[in-house]
Amino acid sequence: MSNTISVYFIVIGIICNFAQKYRLQFLQSRTFVPTDTKMLKTNDELLKYVERLYHESPDIDIYLCHYERGEMLCEQAHPVRYIHVVRDGLFKAFHTEENAKEYILLIQGRGQIIGDEEALNGHSNYLNSVISLSDASIYRMSVTHFLKLCDTDIRFCRLMLGEASRRMADAFTRASAQLLYPMKHVLAQLLSEMEWQNLELTKAEIAAYLGVELRTVNRLLKDL
Repeated sequence: MSNTISVYFIVIGIICNFAQKYRLQFLQSRTFVPTDTKMLKTNDELLKYVERLYHESPDIDIYLCHYERGEMLCEQAHPVRYIHVVRDGLFKAFHTEENAKEYILLIQGRGQIIGDEEALNGHSNYLNSVISLSDASIYRMSVTHFLKLCDTDIRFCRLMLGEASRRMADAFTRASAQLLYPMKHVLAQLLSEMEWQNLELTKAEIAAYLGVELRTVNRLLKDL
């Protein structure tokens, strides 16, 4: 059993490390436009498992915390203190570049885990910032407890492996979209997705999600 769990843990680390390197290369090159078929990310299976851990073992290191709209969950370049799993509400994960421009990585909903990539790869600081887009609640655990779960709980390990694999697949989907569709189509798809998932983003946030200037979004909106 321990050998199997160790293998899962190693594989998760490799996938997360690959996905993070790919993401950073994308941010530096800006060759591709980030788009996929699900702007709002969720993971009900992971949420149910963490909720079960929380209710079945009240003495373990998992806490329920509440956030108001606009409150920062974690901040880029600040020390990694906790791992978070979204219980309800919406969060925006974004990366701030050296020129102070923001790039929205994804919108995170229920069951999304935050801080796991840093913990699995041994980063001492958060690679991105995450802020609440609504009143929300999260399950919070220490990095030590998260790594313990990865090392001893095979079910949790498999859920983490599945989440890491989905992130990697999303990265490739976003990259391929730029080769197949013009920006106008990408924006139209994004607006349709926002309506379908009942998401409200400002024009500036849409520009940050697409990785383009605000004036580009304004121009394209006039053509739609």
